[in-house]
Amino acid sequence: MGISKGDFIVLAYTAKVKESGRVFDTTDEAIAKKEGLAGQGATFAPITVCVGEGMVIPGLDTRLEGCEPGKGYEFEIAPEDGFGKKSAKLIQLITASRFKKDQIAPQPGLQVNVDGNVGVVKTVSGGRILVDFNHPLSGRTLVYAIRVERKLETAKEKLDGYLAMILGSAPTTSVNEGTATVTTPAEIPSEVQERLAEKVTSLIKDIAKVEFRKAEKPKAALAAEPEHAAPQPGSH
Repeated sequence: MGISKGDFIVLAYTAKVKESGRVFDTTDEAIAKKEGLAGQGATFAPITVCVGEGMVIPGLDTRLEGCEPGKGYEFEIAPEDGFGKKSAKLIQLITASRFKKDQIAPQPGLQVNVDGNVGVVKTVSGGRILVDFNHPLSGRTLVYAIRVERKLETAKEKLDGYLAMILGSAPTTSVNEGTATVTTPAEIPSEVQERLAEKVTSLIKDIAKVEFRKAEKPKAALAAEPEHAAPQPGSH
């Protein structure tokens, strides 16, 4: 049976730019190393995706529907369904004084951050620098080679996969009678908890409530922590 919107799947893929053949993203560690994508601390493994929820680019998201687990597919994705078409409005001239203020020596190809917007320097001419704030892959036709490894069935599998994608690592979880308990090493801000709980309960029908807890330190770790030194006689 094919994949439907709202299904949770484990997805493996390799994505490249059609025009150049350059691989820019992959879940395969061997390919990542070959293409020079494996930076320090980077991990490469299939990801969990809820189909139709915008967790991948639009052109890929819609094509996942109907795919069958265990089969491989290759999709060509137009710019408007990928990272968008290039916009002339996002290519701007900026004065050299703006970069001098931040002690930046602009040169073609340099990635810069201007007022929170990331762009790439295209040309440097006198006191004017042309910066392209378009996404680096905008205007590019993309090719995705994918494989749906499997469809997730249990609420806990779905919860674990979703939180790993959102938080960057998988917390400790349990699901009991419609209530999910999520235990994390560090406390998650209350507003983030609310947003996550709302999203989880809307995506996973077997979960009606989400509770967040901060992991307690092991007793051994607490015992190892130094006690406050007692005040010495005559000290203030």
